[in-house]
Amino acid sequence: MTVERVRVVLRDHLVVAAGFFVCGVLYGTIYAFPPLAPRIADSLHVGRAGVVGSFAVLLLATAAASPSAGRLLDRFGPRVALVAGTALLASAWILVAQATAEWQLYAVAVLLLAPAFALLQVASLVALSRSERRGRALGVGGAGIGSGLTVVPLFAIWLGEHSWRASFLALAGLAALALPAAWVLGRQHASRPSRLGRRADLRTLIGSRLFAALFAGGIAIGVIDEAVYQHLVPHLTDSGLGATSAGTVLAATSGVYMLGQIGGGVSTDRWGSRRVGLVTAAAATGGLLLFTLGSSASEAGLLLGAALYGLGLGGTLVVRSALLAELYDGPAFGTVAGVYQWAYALGGAGIGWFGAFLFGRSGSYVATFVIAIAAAAFWVLCLLYVSSAALRLRLRPEPPQSAARGRLVGSLESEP
Repeated sequence: MTVERVRVVLRDHLVVAAGFFVCGVLYGTIYAFPPLAPRIADSLHVGRAGVVGSFAVLLLATAAASPSAGRLLDRFGPRVALVAGTALLASAWILVAQATAEWQLYAVAVLLLAPAFALLQVASLVALSRSERRGRALGVGGAGIGSGLTVVPLFAIWLGEHSWRASFLALAGLAALALPAAWVLGRQHASRPSRLGRRADLRTLIGSRLFAALFAGGIAIGVIDEAVYQHLVPHLTDSGLGATSAGTVLAATSGVYMLGQIGGGVSTDRWGSRRVGLVTAAAATGGLLLFTLGSSASEAGLLLGAALYGLGLGGTLVVRSALLAELYDGPAFGTVAGVYQWAYALGGAGIGWFGAFLFGRSGSYVATFVIAIAAAAFWVLCLLYVSSAALRLRLRPEPPQSAARGRLVGSLESEP
């Protein structure tokens, strides 16, 4: 191995490690807010629903801001987006720590946290997908999300026992520590333009049946994910399982999810998105089936379901991101990725509300998990369609430079 090659490999490892840390800080600090909401409400003498409502507004505002964040990334590159997003995140937590009224939480959520969340999640996806080993980079970055969600909220809760304001100042400090990592991650600026990303205009890309299939699959993944994370614990407790045992099942799911991200990423580099996607979708479906049975599956069966679901979901998320990058990397990839963030938001928000609605009508969450299983089957159909299109693109001879823009998408979709 030449000296230059060693240098490239080390730089790639450094970028992936930076992505792990940035993703962990982003999701860890964002999701530390809900557990602290009761203390904030008590301190400000307001209702808890109003404080928690600011977090719901944050998620919707983030989805709305993501396309604009993607345009900024396309124009100025990942480094500007990542550093700006990290600086906004640190500033937001400082202001939350100083809040004296409920409306201030909403203002910070919309004006600072939502742009920060949008910039960082879109820019991290783009930067990691441009690593030499795309699947591994996306998998390790995703594992950073799981690690952050596991460690940071617990630390914030512990510190919040003394002062919730001190917790948010600590979160601001953690975000500031992520600035150097954001700078390093932003070094991955050179794209590997795909056939579509290089040749087709943005309107043609987003308006194509190919993007619609991938977007629909993203909605299905949002359903698969949030059906479990929003409804599993109440479903298990309603079926007769103890609250502690139900929490243990969910914790096991989150722990194995990190392994699924890394394993799915490495496997995708070796065997491709189609094969790995089918295996991980099958694993997630098996886990959902066991979850649907509730306490009748026994605690051991539910832990098996947690292992299957965690591995399957982690790998599925990597496959989704890898396919998006494989098809659309290019000058407009940031904007495409920003628009794509709406897919998960729609699926996750939809199953969150609809699951609660179904429970109110039937007194059971079984129908919610049946919908999640159907969503997994639908994702498989989308995966087969999109991965087949990606394969045809790789095998198709390069068209002449004078070909009309957008012709590649149209001719691809006209094939049977």
